[in-house]
Amino acid sequence: MLNAMFGLQFAVSAGRCTKGAYMQLVKLSEEIKADFKFDYVLVVDTEGLRALELEGHNTLHHDNELATFVVGLGNMTLINIFGENPAEMQDILQIVVQAFMRMKKVQLSPSCVFVHQNVTDIAAAEKNMDGKRRLQEKLDKMAQLAAKEEGCEAECFSDVIAFDVKTDVKYSAQLWEGSPPMAPPNPGYSESVQELKSIILSKASESDGIKLSHFSSKIQDLWNALLYENFVFSFKNTQEISVYRKLEVQYGNWTWALRSEMLTIENRLHPQIENGKLDKIEVSYLSKEMSKTYEQIKKEITDYFENDADKELLVQWRGRFENKIKDFYEELLTGVKRKLDEVIQQKKACKKLDEKKTDFENKLLQESKELAHKLRGAIKDEEELKMQFDFVWSHWVEELTSDTKPIEDINLEEDQSFCKGSSSAVVFGEIICEKLKVSAVEAVCNQTAVDLAGELKCNFPAFNGNRLNLEKHVLKDLAEREDFNKFITYIRNPREQVEEFIREKVYTYMFVENNNKALKIFQKNADDIQKFISQTLFEATENIITEPGDINMWMKEFSSSLSCKLRLDTISCQNFSDVNNLDFLKDEIEKGLQIISKEMEDLPLNELFASTPSKTTVQKNTVFLFIDLQE
Repeated sequence: MLNAMFGLQFAVSAGRCTKGAYMQLVKLSEEIKADFKFDYVLVVDTEGLRALELEGHNTLHHDNELATFVVGLGNMTLINIFGENPAEMQDILQIVVQAFMRMKKVQLSPSCVFVHQNVTDIAAAEKNMDGKRRLQEKLDKMAQLAAKEEGCEAECFSDVIAFDVKTDVKYSAQLWEGSPPMAPPNPGYSESVQELKSIILSKASESDGIKLSHFSSKIQDLWNALLYENFVFSFKNTQEISVYRKLEVQYGNWTWALRSEMLTIENRLHPQIENGKLDKIEVSYLSKEMSKTYEQIKKEITDYFENDADKELLVQWRGRFENKIKDFYEELLTGVKRKLDEVIQQKKACKKLDEKKTDFENKLLQESKELAHKLRGAIKDEEELKMQFDFVWSHWVEELTSDTKPIEDINLEEDQSFCKGSSSAVVFGEIICEKLKVSAVEAVCNQTAVDLAGELKCNFPAFNGNRLNLEKHVLKDLAEREDFNKFITYIRNPREQVEEFIREKVYTYMFVENNNKALKIFQKNADDIQKFISQTLFEATENIITEPGDINMWMKEFSSSLSCKLRLDTISCQNFSDVNNLDFLKDEIEKGLQIISKEMEDLPLNELFASTPSKTTVQKNTVFLFIDLQE
């Protein structure tokens, strides 16, 4: 057709004779040159799309790239279709439109004309009006879907690629009258080609043309955009892209459900390790704890792929996403085991340090005895003896503790004044409450962080979609701020900028926009922890009263019951052996718990998080959100 239209000699034969794209400049004749604002017409001929020869060789990706490049390159694209049905080109055009929407840098103004060859009936245009209307409706619908996916404002197909279904769909007679090779050429074919050429030149007369230098830059920009685009070309049409992105959102929800449950288990095991109740964690144990949630997620995955309205499209990705969930689950188990193993090793290191402390004391005592024996009778002056001993003592201490971290000084006078006038039970109760306060606030903040992360995942626009949705919000935020330094950070280290964006949005959501909701969640978790401590306190006291025991047994019972949720640092009962009224001790602890609860109610939420190690937990959960969306 191009050969007949412009007098060219592109390769023509049965089968796939053209590979890739060929172009040729056609000079305008002097007779018509005055009617146009350019001197040459660039004609590009491409291979046929959906070629059977390429089947099984990534033909989908190849055809989508080629079509996007050629349509974007020219002012007008002739889409040559054998027969009357344009459906085979609809899918490719949808991908082309979505690709153009993603190519923000390249300035494109394409148009297209459908040419149906081998249509012998001259009344085909009238008879196929319904088909053309359906074509227009489908292209418009897909353009709107693509615009929604990419955050553009296109309302119809022609907003991206100029196309009028009434004037830009042409029908051409077949080239031969009869069956070749003996059939003569069909005069009607030449007339159709000439009519089409007139339409092309008429549209071209409205164009200002383009310089070769600008055309070269356009090719480079379009080519670079094609190289950078690694997403849309892998799909058959816009509907597939939309379904895939919904699947990505679902995948994010599934992984978050697994991670949220694992965080809960991790928060429960951590106090047990700190309290010395666990000294080994196996993957099989974590898998058993997670089995119920994991089976539920697998059931949801099966239901989604089998019962969703787009299950015919989803089936192609089922195996891949089932494997991704399995790999994610296994990595989650091994990752948490590794973290808990580090806590266990740290606990063992602290235990060894305590053992070394006893050794140090024994060594110092032995060295002191030997020094006393050595100096006996040699130095009679008391002051000189003390100076000599202090010098040698400081040398020993420095030598023995050279590998240990310094500890804070103990204010003995303050501690003595604190205990003065108080009974042992009151003092012991206050010490326990001080220890519980840190652990309780940390546990409440940990659980609140998990709950709020789930709230954000469901309700915050930037976090309730897939990775592309998050990227849109990050870029929009950068554009609104107009902070060049943050753009530089995003270009050099996008993860850092995204994490900063998430932290800021989490802070705004928790402490500014939804402070009351966050406070209610925090208060609910605080009430749950207080009830748990009170119940544990009551049961431990009742058990020791029923089966008589001393304060050591009570402390052991109380710590053991708490260990499933709270970390309680070791408290020596040696100086409180005279505490025998456990009911009174229980009442004192209850009073202390009420004071702690009142303090948590009165303190602003942001100060609570800032004053505990759980501040890092909030940041950790926001990073988890980012990781989920990356999958």
